[in-house]
Amino acid sequence: EKGRELYRNIRGFVEAKQAIDETAQRVLPHGYMSAHPTFRSNERMTQAPVGGGNPNAMTLDDVYEAAKAAAPGFTRSMRSIAMGAGLDPDEQVLFAPAKGRARSEEKIETEYGGEARRLVDVVRCSIVVDTEGQLISVAEALARGGDGSVALDGGAIRTAEGDVYEVVRLKNRFKEPLFNGYRDALYSVRVQIAPGVWHVCEMQLHLAAVIA
Repeated sequence: EKGRELYRNIRGFVEAKQAIDETAQRVLPHGYMSAHPTFRSNERMTQAPVGGGNPNAMTLDDVYEAAKAAAPGFTRSMRSIAMGAGLDPDEQVLFAPAKGRARSEEKIETEYGGEARRLVDVVRCSIVVDTEGQLISVAEALARGGDGSVALDGGAIRTAEGDVYEVVRLKNRFKEPLFNGYRDALYSVRVQIAPGVWHVCEMQLHLAAVIA
């Protein structure tokens, strides 16, 4: 019976993966997102205290304080990106509550060696699109900013509302799907909360048909 249960589980997994792969072939025929390779800017992927100071000494409380300061600018920036991509930010940008404290503590201990400054997804949102064309529109809007945005030295963007953000990591799982076939793109976007002080947030880019 254990062998039969294992077989049923494996067969169910394979069937689910095939269904996702078939959906991807149907809704992602052009492979537009393959032009955007995964990258990570390690030196810009850590948090800093709101008032400056030593990032190595940050506690989880310090990270939450910085996250609270970063959330308004991140929200405005992501809404601007959505509008620049021709999307409806009220319908297609979903802002999640701050990551829970228990899960944050777990990640710090198990994934980041006890360093709270390496936790980069307390502030997060999802942009959910309906077509492959909209996927690439969001990716391109992130690179150039929304309407009225200005590119700054070093790769940062100043939005029309005065917020400054920079994409510091892309995990492109449209180009390199997960082992189960799932596809999305995870962007780490740092926003400036004070001169020289940044907070890293996360934007997840999803295609509705793949989620379904």
